[in-house]
Amino acid sequence: MTGKVKLKKYQFNTVTISGSKNSSLPIIAGCILCDEQVILNNVPDISDVHLLISILKNMGIDIVFKNNNVIYKPSFVKQKYFNYNSIKKLRGSYYIMGALIGKANDIHFSFLYPGGCKFSTRPINYHLQAFKNMGIKIKANNKKINFKGNKHAATHNLPFPSVGATINIILASSKIEATTYINNASIEPEVIDLCNFLISMGANIKISNRTITINGKKEFKKTNYEIMEDRIEAGTFLILGALHDGIQINNVNPKNLEPLIDLLKQIGFNIKSEYNTITLYNKKESLLPFNLEINPFPSFPTDLGPLICVLASQINGISNIIDKVYKDRISHINELQKFNINITNYDNIISIKGINKINNCTACALDLRCGAALIIAASLSNEYSIITNVENILRGYEKLSEKLNSLGIEFSY
Repeated sequence: MTGKVKLKKYQFNTVTISGSKNSSLPIIAGCILCDEQVILNNVPDISDVHLLISILKNMGIDIVFKNNNVIYKPSFVKQKYFNYNSIKKLRGSYYIMGALIGKANDIHFSFLYPGGCKFSTRPINYHLQAFKNMGIKIKANNKKINFKGNKHAATHNLPFPSVGATINIILASSKIEATTYINNASIEPEVIDLCNFLISMGANIKISNRTITINGKKEFKKTNYEIMEDRIEAGTFLILGALHDGIQINNVNPKNLEPLIDLLKQIGFNIKSEYNTITLYNKKESLLPFNLEINPFPSFPTDLGPLICVLASQINGISNIIDKVYKDRISHINELQKFNINITNYDNIISIKGINKINNCTACALDLRCGAALIIAASLSNEYSIITNVENILRGYEKLSEKLNSLGIEFSY
């Protein structure tokens, strides 16, 4: 799928942020654990959500999406083997593994290696090792993973605070009637959102620093739960507004974006944060280049790394970015160079030298956040830029054309 982007006439406007993609996927998978009906609100209408729901439906699960709501009814999982064509498109499909382990007593099913964005080497060895720690026997080949056995509580010492592994351990352990510990756990807001969802059904989960303690409950009761806002979408529009004439975003918790807000203030922008609103007033004079190290939350989010590169291209001087979450997250570099952005990567340090005059061009959205960075870059030109693989962008941004158009940026596909 191909899209076109250009700047018509930017106008300061308010953008309302949608529900979080990165919360919705594990929470939707987590519905499998509930013994009664679940209603989820503020679920984004994006392709990743629809794909996950289609996978669950194919498993025989009674789940529907309508008007940003998901309704789940307890149902029997019929399918023990899954369609690779669906799973290979969705990285977050691996949360089904944790949910199925969490739901069953006698575990015996096969799953497939997940797909999704390929901006980096992202093995699932931490996930599989955690399942083994719980007593699950795992046999894997290049494509399929077989799970068999009876689970038990365990202490998990993660080598790295992996978001996906932390979530899968939580899903797999929440109904074990014993105590599970996750040390060096991820404490990203989306992980906290999943925990709050499970707590709303009766789970007993405590978080202290980077240790998550789960005292499992056998039964989970019905819940009506609202998904948190998408802080990455909010960060995307803040960076976009910083490159133009400011922006106001609603339905956002400023605390979840403190690393980005602090960086933008350091660069030279005037930002006002209120209860659920962030307003950025653009100040283009005397903006300062920056050095940024990306680490797990509460540090600067890796998903905004490619996007902040575009902002750096419009600041006089050299900015340097080191991503210690995904060291090889560099898919955006060659594509941004097509816009005449002076960006290089050497020894895992991404350097951007500004100020660059942006050219219109044809570039490829190799993954979700690479694609978002390309849209931001293209918005700096009054001529059309062509972006291929637009479907990668639509995986994570709801009503993107409508929101961009409200700011005076044309985006069509």
